[in-house]
Amino acid sequence: MADTENQDKVELTDHLLHDLPLFNQNYLAAVSVFLGPVSIGNKGPSIVVDGLETPEIGISPSAIQEVKINQNPYSAEYSRPGRGRIEIITKSGSPKLHGTFNFVFRDYVLNARNAFAMTKPEEQHRIFEGNLSGPLGRGQKTSFLISASRSEEDVNSTVFAHTPSGLIRDNTPSPQRSTLLSVQLNRQIREAHSISVRYELNDHSAANQGVGGIALPETATDVSDRQDLA
Repeated sequence: MADTENQDKVELTDHLLHDLPLFNQNYLAAVSVFLGPVSIGNKGPSIVVDGLETPEIGISPSAIQEVKINQNPYSAEYSRPGRGRIEIITKSGSPKLHGTFNFVFRDYVLNARNAFAMTKPEEQHRIFEGNLSGPLGRGQKTSFLISASRSEEDVNSTVFAHTPSGLIRDNTPSPQRSTLLSVQLNRQIREAHSISVRYELNDHSAANQGVGGIALPETATDVSDRQDLA
């Protein structure tokens, strides 16, 4: 089925994505509402970036040019049907130096106090995100696209538990850090043909996980994960 024949596709441009009221710039959660539960199954949606199926989006939100769902429902090219697949097109390299920077900030001052906490925990969330693109060389046939995102979340887990030594009510800091970096080189071969090389770094760490409720701080664990894709 050709792209123009499918009238049931969902197509979101970068302008529309920019205007969406997104929480923490989570584009994946925003577009997932258009997916079909039957098509997704228990493995989650299939993510396709510039025609290549990947386990993660791997690029910052501002580097996304277009998102399509159900563009070609039964294509033999992909392992999932259209309603179980998110197709993402990244912004191409610009003939001129061009960049975007976004900053998101939330502070505990406007939060309500947890009913089980003695005091309001001092929480804060910061997101730094942007991209930079431009030409390489004089012929303007080679270009680059660098996108990066840094999320710093200082949150607390509230413990409310009865122990042999008495009642424990405490706020345990559980900070989380996430870093995403993508570097892409594009080379225009012909008018309708180009080749791309991309490197992705996805690094995540979190401290004092598993604490909260009746789970005491002594049971906390630290987790970290890093992925390098090329």
